[in-house]
Amino acid sequence: MIALALRALVRNGRRTLAACIGVVLGVGMLSGVLFFADASGATMTRRALQPIVLDMQAVLRAPLGRGLRLNERIVGPRSLRVGEEAAIELTVANSTGVPAHEVVVNDEPAAPLTYVARSASINGAAIQERPGQNPLAQGLARSGMNIGTVAPSATVKIVYRVRARRPIADVRTIALTATISSRENVVPSRANSPQAPSAAEVRARIARVPGVAGVDLLEFVDLPARSVAAAGNTLLDVPIRLFAFDAEYQRAHPAIRIVRGSMSAGDGASVSSELLRSLGQRPGGALELALPGRVGRLRLTITGEADLSHADALFASRKARKLEDVLYVPFAVVVTPRVFEREVIPAFRTASATPGTIVKSLPASELD
Repeated sequence: MIALALRALVRNGRRTLAACIGVVLGVGMLSGVLFFADASGATMTRRALQPIVLDMQAVLRAPLGRGLRLNERIVGPRSLRVGEEAAIELTVANSTGVPAHEVVVNDEPAAPLTYVARSASINGAAIQERPGQNPLAQGLARSGMNIGTVAPSATVKIVYRVRARRPIADVRTIALTATISSRENVVPSRANSPQAPSAAEVRARIARVPGVAGVDLLEFVDLPARSVAAAGNTLLDVPIRLFAFDAEYQRAHPAIRIVRGSMSAGDGASVSSELLRSLGQRPGGALELALPGRVGRLRLTITGEADLSHADALFASRKARKLEDVLYVPFAVVVTPRVFEREVIPAFRTASATPGTIVKSLPASELD
């Protein structure tokens, strides 16, 4: 049998060679398919088991209104009988370095407490009030009292008396409903509410959440035309966008390229290529910013030229209906978060508090 098989193989060498080549190709193709299927399955399994990377944003709503607080407490016996009185003490504190303007305090004692007429005082001085009305909740609208301007690091104390219409076992169960607002932050905030955290505090809290790989701070504001110039020159008639972020943000977004010089540091600023050409400057020169509410221009040293043309993270729309839109602003300046907090936000706070001044764009703080 073996001899017959060998004789058949050598009788037609071409047929035997073709058969061997066909077998080899068939086995190779089958092996390739099997290896491809196994490798694809392993790759898909590995990707399916990998953690999902999420990029989220946290935006601070009112950076200009931080620092103005209202504390409220009931002073007197813990329990009240019918007709007995207690005092309600309101303390307004401005912890910022700039005045708070047109501060409005609104308060109306919750049932079963009623306001005692002609008992209200501010910093010990009696408050002029209309007959039969609570000066902190006046008229049908129950509008509050405008106490004017609260100086930096100053406190204002308002005290008035209330009377119980029925027995109260524990005055601590009475709801405290006072609110405070100002020209800088017109949305009323409740008394005894926690201090609004700064961007740095929120950043530290988010960084402690399990699974968070990094938290980067981005601050920005749009400045109107005629807001930037080379040192001592005429302001350019173009609007600009002012950014504030540090080197960590730039490393997390490599599309932000520094083509000449270095990132902004200290009191320096990185400038977009388009703006740098319009200013006729180079790294090492100086520029000046005219900020709303600031007396005199803010002078900054140009530390580098930045290519922001592909930095979608900076120019992506923050509006819910246009989150995918990228609106590129060619004229941009990048400063450090320290300069933004020390110079830009106080200037806009002053501008928003100036009567007759309309600020179309307010600073925003964002954590990515």
